[in-house]
Amino acid sequence: MDEIYTMLNEEAEILGVEDIPIKIRSVDPDSLELDVLIDPTDGEAPPAVLAEPADTTTYHGSGSAFSVFYSPVHLGCALGAVIVLLVGYFLVRRSRGKDAP
Repeated sequence: MDEIYTMLNEEAEILGVEDIPIKIRSVDPDSLELDVLIDPTDGEAPPAVLAEPADTTTYHGSGSAFSVFYSPVHLGCALGAVIVLLVGYFLVRRSRGKDAP
């Protein structure tokens, strides 16, 4: 465990972090269960340096039907689909001679 802490501390110093709050515990691998969430703080309050600043808010999304478009990937796919449909529409109209003078 000392080796793990030393390695993490050296990496933190490279990144400019002087003191990292780490708590290392050893656990018997045979006692672990799949899909069981473990509370890393053991019920303790996190240190003040790890706490979320009071002036920040976390956005948890909207419950509306359009909340899927808040993701840039989904929005890009939706806009791409609209562009493809519009181009296809104009190409079909042009090939049928509807826009000819």
